[in-house]
Amino acid sequence: MTGRKLVLHKVTNKLKSLTIIPGLMVRFFTIFTLVLQFIYVSSSAQQVIKGTVYDNNTRSPLSGASVTIYTAERSVIKGQAVTDHDGQFTIANPPAGNYNLIISYLGYQAHRIPITVSNAAKTYKLDMKQTGLVPNSIKLNTVNVRGNKPLITVRKDTIEFSAGDFYTAENASLKNLLQKIPGLTVGKDGAFYFQGKKINDLYIDGRPAFSTGANSSGDPKELSMLLQSNLVDKIQFADKRGLDGTTPPGSSDKVINITIKKEMKKGVNGKLGGGYGTEGRYTASGNLNAFREKKMTIVSGGANNTGLIAPVGAYEELAYAPIQAGNYDIQSMSGSTSFDAASGGKISLNARLGQNATDVQTVTDRTNILPDSIFQYQSNSSNSSKGKIGGIGAIIEQKLNSLASLNLSFTGGIGRFDKETNTGFSTTGKTTANKINTGNTRNSSVADKTNYMLSAFFNQSFKKPGRMLLFNVGLLHNGNVEDQQNVTLNELFLSNARDTINQKIHLKTSNHTLNLGPAFREPISKTLTLDLRYSLSNSLTRNEQYASDYDINTMSYSKENKNLSYIFRNNQVTHSFTTGFLYSRDKLSANLSVAYAMNKSSSRNYVDDQHVEQNINYWSPGLALTYRIDNFKTFNLNFNRAVDLPRMESLIPIVSTTNPLYIQLGNPDLKPIIKNMINVEYTSVGLQGVSFNFRSNTSFDRNGISTNVYSDSIGRQISKPVNVNGNWESKMTIGIGKRFDKLSLTINYGLEPMISRNTNFINSAKNMTSTYGASQGIFLNWNFRKVLESNFMIDWSYNGSRYSIQDNYFDYLTYGCNLSVAAFLPLQINIGSAYMFSHNTAQQQSNSLLNIWIAKTWLADKSIQTKFYCFDLLRQYKSFSTQQTATYIEQTSNNNITQYFLGSVTWFFGKKKTAQ
Repeated sequence: MTGRKLVLHKVTNKLKSLTIIPGLMVRFFTIFTLVLQFIYVSSSAQQVIKGTVYDNNTRSPLSGASVTIYTAERSVIKGQAVTDHDGQFTIANPPAGNYNLIISYLGYQAHRIPITVSNAAKTYKLDMKQTGLVPNSIKLNTVNVRGNKPLITVRKDTIEFSAGDFYTAENASLKNLLQKIPGLTVGKDGAFYFQGKKINDLYIDGRPAFSTGANSSGDPKELSMLLQSNLVDKIQFADKRGLDGTTPPGSSDKVINITIKKEMKKGVNGKLGGGYGTEGRYTASGNLNAFREKKMTIVSGGANNTGLIAPVGAYEELAYAPIQAGNYDIQSMSGSTSFDAASGGKISLNARLGQNATDVQTVTDRTNILPDSIFQYQSNSSNSSKGKIGGIGAIIEQKLNSLASLNLSFTGGIGRFDKETNTGFSTTGKTTANKINTGNTRNSSVADKTNYMLSAFFNQSFKKPGRMLLFNVGLLHNGNVEDQQNVTLNELFLSNARDTINQKIHLKTSNHTLNLGPAFREPISKTLTLDLRYSLSNSLTRNEQYASDYDINTMSYSKENKNLSYIFRNNQVTHSFTTGFLYSRDKLSANLSVAYAMNKSSSRNYVDDQHVEQNINYWSPGLALTYRIDNFKTFNLNFNRAVDLPRMESLIPIVSTTNPLYIQLGNPDLKPIIKNMINVEYTSVGLQGVSFNFRSNTSFDRNGISTNVYSDSIGRQISKPVNVNGNWESKMTIGIGKRFDKLSLTINYGLEPMISRNTNFINSAKNMTSTYGASQGIFLNWNFRKVLESNFMIDWSYNGSRYSIQDNYFDYLTYGCNLSVAAFLPLQINIGSAYMFSHNTAQQQSNSLLNIWIAKTWLADKSIQTKFYCFDLLRQYKSFSTQQTATYIEQTSNNNITQYFLGSVTWFFGKKKTAQ
């Protein structure tokens, strides 16, 4: 038994109790679902308080009024609701006791109603005489309640937090503020997740910043490190709406919107800093912000070779800030502005420039799975690359009249990328003594990439409520022109021969996709709407490759290689006709639809005159519903059948020959994937900062795309994508979050089990790869009396794969923790440290990284900060990973930045005193 298999065998035996068995997973899913149903049924049988809030003079209902109940004795909040469009509210499950019910609405006198809840009655309906509000045009009357106020405010589809309820240190970033919110977590990649679902857009006062297209805004990961926490008044998590202004039933996508304090909408603010250290390390960054009621401008720039993403001056530099492997030198500049036009519309513009240089050393050890054996591939490569990018974007939102609107958007980008890779490799059998080949390869390439996207969306409403005509059109382009040089010397031990490759390749690839579709909605009744849609997708891919081998006689690349040269075209056209019914009443909104789609794919290789054409027609039923149990609890259900077109690079004849031992072919005969999906979600939030989410996602593929791998006796592999049936995946996400306001402590916990099966072929033998996984993590943010700030994360992940072709099971664990502590001392001094630890049982390696710093702020407003920083104090930082796929298991390790010391100065300008 090889050393690797011995380690894996020991780990497997040692962790058998952790191995996830499919039957056990199914039983667990079933039991958990039944428990949730029991909890819901039980809770629905408890008491409720109902009523209707209206204008006392006009008798018209008031939508959006806030209703809160406090205990009569200690004024502790026990329930909250917001009135619907009919002025009605429901507070579910109040415990027995005496309460004061407070009704408040802007422009009206707040009203207090004593109420007693007992176990005898199930429903308490307030008399209409009690719930009428009196207008107050002079000022808003207040009712003083001495007690703790709600941490969360729910307004229809928006969950709102007040930034003032979360203490942040001087000069802290927006990211530091967001990490204190219950239900919001930061992944290892730095991305934000709210109630287990990734957040892709962050808006500022409802305006997009650094938008990447229509109905989108900038990445929260970048914006949260760019902006300061002292700008923010409110933090809102809102349902993501479509361009038609509605939220589709069954959708739980959220966006973050932050509102800017009034005092920060004067003048300009931002930060500017720079630093220099040992080993030639440097960093510089800055940003300037100008916020107004009707416009907004953000400009930022930065450069560094420190490997850290966090900007200069951030004291939480390693709270959860990703560190890049290898050596990087990065420069960037970007700007975004949004303003109200004179015509009444809104215009958003953004631009971005950047360049980078990287140097990464990678050691790879790959175990390839064969029907009756395995073979090992080891490589040691150095990769140097340089890249330059530029991009612009624009969004115009224009109200044409009171019933019609038009949305136009454009994004475009260009880039040039130079890359050079030198790799030494060897292939062995079961033991290192059984050598198959050894050699080295050198690849260099220069690629010019272009892309643009132009879209338009027209929305026409009518005098009849609910009737709507929609039309959208979009044009997408991606282009790549690349010149490659590949040189390889491969010594074959079995045949005592040499295989030499010395060639140049000129590659041109382009894709143009046109999408358009009209839609019409006609209300049938007050609760039911007919939804008719048509969509067209026309995608044209052009791919040309010209290969030439080195001719020793002419001393030039003049020998045409016809085997690697081709001219290829593919055209995918899909027509889809959809009929649906939208239902909306009280707490329930649903969409029942059926679509008929016709897909035609036509591929032609003009060199050998091969032509492949196929037609696929299919029905696509769909059901989506959202049930708002109350203002704080929501249930979503989605079932649909969708089609995924093959990726552009999967269709071309030859994908890559840069590594002669791993040749990747395309397949112009690929059929679209027909994916059947069912998603179940339950989310809830509590007044005092409790968040809970449960999600279950299952998918079954027809014509799933997998891999057919052929391995020969000299260690060469040729892979080709093929269509298969039987691929499926099921996973869950469970999350619990709680904010302990008195302790200034936020705790978030997440659990994600999954199971999947993938079908592939290895040397014509069918292989079923079953994958089992589970990960969990605990995230804590704690502030102790404004003198100590701490972020802590501990995570654990299990991965296991069973290969039917050998009846083998491989599994491993990864676990680790991140701890960041900052102490704020007298004399405006801040000292801190950030520690990261991880362990990988597959490689039996551990990784530690300890950073420390000391900083001091100057001036009365603490606008100047000096800082001394040490990266990797213990000199133990490493970079490694494990990857398990359907056909191989791979261990990699990379070089990374080593210890350095750095001093920096940062100026935080434009500070304002908080308005009272």
